[in-house]
Amino acid sequence: MFYHLKRTQFINYNSVGQFKKLISKKLEPNYFLCIKINNNKIIEACDRAQKEILIKNPDLNKASVKIDTLHVTLLAFYLRDEQEIDFFYTKLEESRILFEDLKNFELTFQGISTFGDRVIYADLLKDDHFNDLIKFQSKFYSCEK
Repeated sequence: MFYHLKRTQFINYNSVGQFKKLISKKLEPNYFLCIKINNNKIIEACDRAQKEILIKNPDLNKASVKIDTLHVTLLAFYLRDEQEIDFFYTKLEESRILFEDLKNFELTFQGISTFGDRVIYADLLKDDHFNDLIKFQSKFYSCEK
């Protein structure tokens, strides 16, 4: 599954401007649009790497996450209420065709990076596949189909 948002009702918003404003707010993100990693080779490699890191740095155990939560984050954003959640969910459903392009794409992970002192992640190689992901993100952001 590409997303996990609880939906209570659909709200009809037709403004692309409203959508762009919604997902570009500069507040601390509380929602993330992600692609779950389901490739067993990647999962096993990350599991081995995580175990090795935790053996050498046991203090990081508190910050470690379960391997079955591996994902690639496409967007991070702040939604303040049910109305904004419903609005985002509506735009997500309207953009479903864009996700068809992501069924068989490849990403190469290279190295480890951080977001401040809270998140450690495997960095993506900035190749043609990465550029395709950025193009997808841009199309989704601009509500193109």
